Amino acid sequence: MINTSTSSTQFSKSSTRSILLMSMLALSSLLSGCVSTGFNLNQIDTRISAKAQESRVRFLILHYTALDHDKSLKVLSEQAVSAHYLVSNEEKPRAYQLVDENKMAYHAGLSSWKSYTALNASSIGIEIVNTGFEETPEGRRYFAFPQQQIDAVIMLAKDIVARHQIKPEFVLGHSDIAPQRKSDPGPYFPWKRFAEAGLILWPDEQQVAQQKLVFEAQLPDVVWMQKKLAEFGYATPQTGKLDQETKNVITAFQMRYRPTLFDGNIDAETAAMLEVLTRKAPASPAPNKTNAGDETMSAAQSLNSTNQRHGLWWVPTLAFLGAIPFIVAQSLSSVLYKNLGVSNSEITFYTSLLYLPWVIKPLWSPLVDIFKTKRFWVILTQMVIGASLFALSLSLHTSHFFFISLAVLWLIAFASSTHDVAADGFYMLGLASSERASFIGVRSMFYRIANIIGGGIPTLASDSLFAYTGNWASTWAIVFQVLAFILIALALYHLWALPKPADDKSILEVHGKQVSVAEVVREFFATFRAFFSKKDIGIALAFILLFRLGESQALKVVSLFMLDPRDKGGLGLSNHDFGLAYSIVGIGFLTLGGLLGGWLISRFGLRKMLWPMMAAVHLPNLAFLFLAYAQPESLMVISAALAVEQFGYGFGFTAFLMVLMMIADGPLKTSHYALCTGFMAAGMMIPGMFSGKLSTFFGYPHFFLWVCLCTIPGFLLTAWIKVDTDYGKKSA
Repeated sequence: MINTSTSSTQFSKSSTRSILLMSMLALSSLLSGCVSTGFNLNQIDTRISAKAQESRVRFLILHYTALDHDKSLKVLSEQAVSAHYLVSNEEKPRAYQLVDENKMAYHAGLSSWKSYTALNASSIGIEIVNTGFEETPEGRRYFAFPQQQIDAVIMLAKDIVARHQIKPEFVLGHSDIAPQRKSDPGPYFPWKRFAEAGLILWPDEQQVAQQKLVFEAQLPDVVWMQKKLAEFGYATPQTGKLDQETKNVITAFQMRYRPTLFDGNIDAETAAMLEVLTRKAPASPAPNKTNAGDETMSAAQSLNSTNQRHGLWWVPTLAFLGAIPFIVAQSLSSVLYKNLGVSNSEITFYTSLLYLPWVIKPLWSPLVDIFKTKRFWVILTQMVIGASLFALSLSLHTSHFFFISLAVLWLIAFASSTHDVAADGFYMLGLASSERASFIGVRSMFYRIANIIGGGIPTLASDSLFAYTGNWASTWAIVFQVLAFILIALALYHLWALPKPADDKSILEVHGKQVSVAEVVREFFATFRAFFSKKDIGIALAFILLFRLGESQALKVVSLFMLDPRDKGGLGLSNHDFGLAYSIVGIGFLTLGGLLGGWLISRFGLRKMLWPMMAAVHLPNLAFLFLAYAQPESLMVISAALAVEQFGYGFGFTAFLMVLMMIADGPLKTSHYALCTGFMAAGMMIPGMFSGKLSTFFGYPHFFLWVCLCTIPGFLLTAWIKVDTDYGKKSA
């Protein structure tokens, strides 16, 4: 008992000690856990502040909204653009804070000043309600700002500048940080009042007057001007030429400091202001040794100017090459599939769908502006088209030739539509505005020559080739291989022949490639917003979509009508006769009409020639009506009717192209012209898809009567097109 009791007592004491020890360890662990998780964010010690710090905000950027009050508030609060503040234009102005100053607003877009880029991240933006400007027959007219509104903006700006210690040279307008695409806050914005309030730099008037006398005696050259503008802060090309990009920068400077005249030209007063503003030590501008209005270039630049070849070296071949893939996709494909036994309804439906890349090319056309040069895209797509034509020749010998060849034609169409985007922009960069109308005739002529060489001659020769090969697949394979060789040879020629315009720069190059993906995406969508914000854009789009309503249906059926036997309502022509009448004689007269149209516009302007040329496009459709009802057997009569129709169409279509250029004109002309031609392609594609079924349902005579009736919307919409008096007219 004693022993048992003793043993039990010892166990009890030992257990008690163990339990006590474990409890102490657990308590210690619990207490340590409480210490580690007991940190309170509200107890951060803020009593010590580092000396080496400043506001993230370096810039204050001023804009006008180009909208009325309600639309400004709606757009800036609900869409993908924003600003920190919006100042109303009411009698008693209100300021809305739409974005916290500690957060980034999306107001600057692709922008730069001095060494800074993508200024959204380091700026505060103030949008000022002002409708901006309107286009008038006398030119662009800007709208002034109410006095009380400017008082409110100055008060707000002074508060922001004081709190963030923003330097005077960093209080800027949108046109200062993006001179290639923006003009706000415009020439009526009172920058001098901001200078009087101590917010911005302003040149000393006495020093400007003295320096102006010096420059009146000897005006600085372009090299000096570009260097000084860049020194002041503007993103300025250093080309030694007074190109459009440089003129845009000068215009932005003039709107800020000399708003009474902002024409983008170098003059003594503008140069004097710039000299005073950048004066640190005496500057010695290079003398201008040329005659008034001429531009000087260094020896290296003069040597480089040999690359700026006259348009006749490259416009004809560029137009020729650009036409070939379109002819293959939209013309030769119909004859090809007709020879291979495909039905009319399938031919018109599927070949009309090949228009789709031209319809949707605006979805990727801004990328041509953003990445690389237009020249790069032109040559790259030419190489792709050449290789694809060779692939098309191989596809015709496969068991599923129809769908495989259609897939290759789609690739050709996508490359060709991209080529059109780049080439259209390149024409506008490589040719002066006064040359464009006259060169439209040249472009049209070589486009038609391409129709003869790339469409007429292959069709004409296909009968003879068929007699040699014994089957249509081999015949057309030879045709496409020859065309592939021609295109690749011309692409190599263009490596040498195409000029290198100073303005041919990507958006990334202009902005030093220091832009974020988000900025690029926003700029992409800004291209579309800018297009659909154009004045009277609804009328313009209706004109583009419906002007060719009749032609869009006739074009897909004409070749089938001429090749179909006479007992089916056709003309029963062979490939040889069809190629001779339509693609040789017809295209020849189409070319003459295009040349005459281009010359007349350059001589008298688009406004005077618009109605005669629009009538010339539509009225000759009566020739098809005659051929369908009369079914003449004489190839000479058929060719004469086609000559009349094609001459009228070529003559008038020049005016249609000029209207597209007029609609697209502006800083984003390349992308906007692509949008115009995309809508034009949609107007051709959708009616064309069903033209085969309509011609089968109506019969050819009634179908071409329907085509004539479909020209009426084109006449009606022409009345709504407003053209400036001298647009397209070549200066004396």
